[in-house]
Amino acid sequence: METQSAGSVGNEDQISVHSGTVPVLSEPTTSTVEHKTAVCSSQLRPGFESVSLELIRTILENLKAPERGLMAQVCGVWKAVADEPWIWIDDHAELQAADLSTAVIDSLVRRGICRVKLASTADELRELPKLLEALPSIISLDVSGCCNLSIPVLERSFATHRFDSLTTLNLNRCQKVSDRIIHTVTIQAPNLQALHLDGCRDVRDLGIHYLSVKACEHEVALP
Repeated sequence: METQSAGSVGNEDQISVHSGTVPVLSEPTTSTVEHKTAVCSSQLRPGFESVSLELIRTILENLKAPERGLMAQVCGVWKAVADEPWIWIDDHAELQAADLSTAVIDSLVRRGICRVKLASTADELRELPKLLEALPSIISLDVSGCCNLSIPVLERSFATHRFDSLTTLNLNRCQKVSDRIIHTVTIQAPNLQALHLDGCRDVRDLGIHYLSVKACEHEVALP
């Protein structure tokens, strides 16, 4: 599995994101953006009011995430375009656990981001259940290296929701992962295709049995 590099966030417009090629799947809805054009056009500096929505989208599509965040501050129209999910469709959000605030989670939801990497060596990721509750269609979750990620947090994260879209889960070096967690994950993420468990020393024969029964077709990386 290709692992994304860690980043950090300071607020909802500073999410560090690894960007890929973003295809336009369908024509974005413009009603909200067009409404905001009239609201903020009088506040724009000379020339900005003449920029078309298509040009704004083209500009934002070719920027990296931090730059998009800066451009979103131009006015309400630019922010509305920056929040269109299609712009972020192939992006990976890289977050520090300490920055996993309600505002950041709301930003992920609004932008339709479904691939998330969390970085932490000290935090037990108490906000992880809240994150996964907000992102039921998450495709990829990487918590590798989060050595203090606790069993209760993992159980709360997966026990109450099914994640049918989750195909990649990286638990490398999450030292507290146990057979019980593996059992829960294989049930709640039935379409998992890649599960990474390098450094998970508490995964025993029983956990491997769960994988063989529930996920025999999956790519599993073990120590």
